[in-house]
Order: sequence, then structure tokens, then C-alpha cells
Amino acid sequence: MTQERKSGLARLLLRWPERRGELLRADTLADLYEGYSLACEAAHWWGKQPGAMAAIIADDYRNLVTALELEVSETLDAEPHPSGGMRQGLGAAPHQEAPSEIGD
Repeated sequence: MTQERKSGLARLLLRWPERRGELLRADTLADLYEGYSLACEAAHWWGKQPGAMAAIIADDYRNLVTALELEVSETLDAEPHPSGGMRQGLGAAPHQEAPSEIGD
């Protein structure tokens, strides 16, 4: 696993500690972990830059972070649960209410 993937996984583990087991078992999410890490870093960097254009770019990256969180959550919800069934009713909505861990 690349450093970016490890970083993305770590960020998501901090974001959703209640989903730790699912995140650690979800091998299919490695590319999303990497993208999540890079998007968080970009949002943080652009958020510190002066100017209106930098603020717009930072917002774009924050939106990307939110979209990646939704994709990760939906993917986890669609994977079989260790007890044998599919996860149902968790969805991403509860997770969207909290702010992203992007270090503004």
C-alpha cells in the first residue's frame, strides 16, 4: 500500500471510527483511499493560499472530499457484512453532517 493510500485510510479511520473493521477489510477501496488523501491535502493547501481563486479551488477540493466520502460509504454499505448479509440502512447521510477531516 502506497503512503498516500495509508494516509487516506488513516484519515477515514479518524473520520469514521465506528467503521474501522469495514475500512480495514475493504481491499477494493485502495484507490479511493489514495484519492481521498490527495484531495484532503489539496483542500488544506489551497485553503491556506490568499485570494478569491484559491478559495474557489479549496471549495472544489472540499466538494471532492465530500463526494469521495460518499463513494466510500456507499461502497462499504454495498459490501457483504461479516455476519453474512448485506449492510442496510447505514447509508452516507449520517456521515455527511459532520465536517470533513481536511485540516482547515
